[in-house]
Amino acid sequence: MDYESRLSKVEAQLEIHQKEIERLHQAISELRSLMLERYDRLDLRINELRQHTDLSIAELRKHVDQQLQRLEGSLESGLSEVRREASVNMRWMMGMWLSTMGLIAGMAGRVFGLY
Repeated sequence: MDYESRLSKVEAQLEIHQKEIERLHQAISELRSLMLERYDRLDLRINELRQHTDLSIAELRKHVDQQLQRLEGSLESGLSEVRREASVNMRWMMGMWLSTMGLIAGMAGRVFGLY
């Protein structure tokens, strides 16, 4: 009798454990499906963010290229003006140098009595 009662208790516990195992399997399956669904939503959101980021980067590149072209244009116009002024200043310098040399030659001629 004692043996039979123990056996029935063990069988009852085994049955309870099997039910718990089945319930846990169902919960694990449910959790797995929820995780996959969440992963799919996150993957979709990541793709949306990538597209948005790529679009923003393309817009920024376009804006930077436009600004660079504008700056290059203003730099070229500024450099051409500087070149023109440098050319004028070089002519003035040569003129001043020649007139100074002429004055020195004239003074030397007068001092040494060459004329």
